[in-house]
Amino acid sequence: MDVVVCENESVKAAVVVNDSKLDVMCVRECTNEYGVCVWLKGGFGEMYVVSVYCQYGKSIEPYLAYMSSVCKMARGKRLLVGMDANAVSPLWYSKGEGGSRERELRGRVLEEWVVANGMNVLNEPSDLYTFSGPNGESDIDVTLVNDACAGCLFE
Repeated sequence: MDVVVCENESVKAAVVVNDSKLDVMCVRECTNEYGVCVWLKGGFGEMYVVSVYCQYGKSIEPYLAYMSSVCKMARGKRLLVGMDANAVSPLWYSKGEGGSRERELRGRVLEEWVVANGMNVLNEPSDLYTFSGPNGESDIDVTLVNDACAGCLFE
């Protein structure tokens, strides 16, 4: 099992790869306080996988700038982004519960970023929540892929 994290202790993101047949490499230039990026190679080819934790109570803008730089680096290559966005939106099928005003505003900003950057949301409607904790349940987690990766996950 490979676990990739940033050396910065304030980062709350990681990528865990539980397949010894895959080649895994941390992409250092795209791993920082906003997220972790790894390059994977296997029978499916190559792809980048990114984990982002958008801390609640902080502006989402630096995280979007980080993701924009990752998209630029991965242009034309397969890219999957898993993120705890701390944001709600119908685009990723948030059910409305747990949708504070801040999470709704963050959701609108992230929606615009998704559309502007040609990303695809993989979330599907579900009775289950993407987050459940002592303060409630919500759908604040989002999985995104670029067009190069959109069909590769189900081949």
